[in-house]
Amino acid sequence: MDGLVNKALAAVIRDRIGEPAFVAMARDAGLEAGAFVAGNVYDDAVTYRLVAAGARALDVSEDALLESLGEEWVEFAIREGYGGFLTTAGRTLRDVLLNLDRMHEKISLNYPHVRQPTFWCTDLKPAGFVLHYTSSRAGLAALVIGIVRGLARLHHTQVEIEHRRRLADGAPHDEFVVRLPQ
Repeated sequence: MDGLVNKALAAVIRDRIGEPAFVAMARDAGLEAGAFVAGNVYDDAVTYRLVAAGARALDVSEDALLESLGEEWVEFAIREGYGGFLTTAGRTLRDVLLNLDRMHEKISLNYPHVRQPTFWCTDLKPAGFVLHYTSSRAGLAALVIGIVRGLARLHHTQVEIEHRRRLADGAPHDEFVVRLPQ
């Protein structure tokens, strides 16, 4: 997993439980409490351990923590200097979601070692569409829900998102119905 994701996740947890509790939580989970480095690749197990330990520390489900991370991800990425990727992806929430794969292709030019998820949209209508998501990593669909909400906030757009089909339930990939205001 890219270090930027771990860095953002650690920041979300640290902001909610404080530095001393975060250091203790990381130590108990067998993780170093030091800073993660954007662009460095960390074993996915590190991310999953951080999610599990953070969820326990916050007394929330792992999905709830991932959704929170997703909602804060957009602003975090902008603060860390990655806003240009978002602005070139589109001027509206719809445009950005339709161009997620193109954005990830641009990111891959700078970070070819990072495995990117794949997104595509179907059933395009003025009121919304279906966002399809697949990844080589399991268990991160809740992050997508949060990211869509974070992007909606960035674009001052109301959005409803429904996780319609789940890889975890045997679907070939995750599908989200995205409803936009008229």
